[in-house]
Amino acid sequence: MAIEGMKKESTDAYEDFMRQGPEHFYRAFITAGRNRDTFENNLSKTFNAYIRKQREMPIVDMLEGMKTTLMVRTYERSQLMVGSRDELCPRIRVKVEEAKTKSRFCVAKPCTGKKIEVELDDDKFVVDLKGRTCAYRQWDISDVPCSHAISCINYMKYEVNHYVDDYFKKDAYERCYQLPLPTLNGKKIWPMSIDEPILPPPFRKLLGRLKK
Repeated sequence: MAIEGMKKESTDAYEDFMRQGPEHFYRAFITAGRNRDTFENNLSKTFNAYIRKQREMPIVDMLEGMKTTLMVRTYERSQLMVGSRDELCPRIRVKVEEAKTKSRFCVAKPCTGKKIEVELDDDKFVVDLKGRTCAYRQWDISDVPCSHAISCINYMKYEVNHYVDDYFKKDAYERCYQLPLPTLNGKKIWPMSIDEPILPPPFRKLLGRLKK
């Protein structure tokens, strides 16, 4: 429906969109087991935000600044889960609790076998706890139980945390930050290189107002 609306609004936009490929923009094309449910590049945006100031420095100072910034960030991140008794990471815990709240409006109806039928208003979804799938597909592509799945988990008196992928648990988080960036001494005590020094590129004055 959305694509047809785009076609009516602008034929050029529709043709360009189809040329790029809808599978790069629609959740319907996300395959299961990716541990994510969005089309975003937040990782690169976050990294660029961290090195925004350093990118304006000379090459050596830039690399040193990037290393120090990421070294401190790695340490701070590694301390977030220290002492935490929760098996899940904080953001995932928030998602699970939100899904628990929504699950109160779901009605689980089991049948013979491993699948359960969930009613929500005038709609129905089939949940397979063993296969960790839901017809709504949110659980399939995010690996965090949706409200339909949680209603079934509670009905069967199972533990919700067991159905969250290990990728989002404390042990996996701590493994991500167990290898720190090495510390380095200042430039004054670096060993001298016998190679030719690296020279800056030739200066070329650009037309127009100066920009960063």
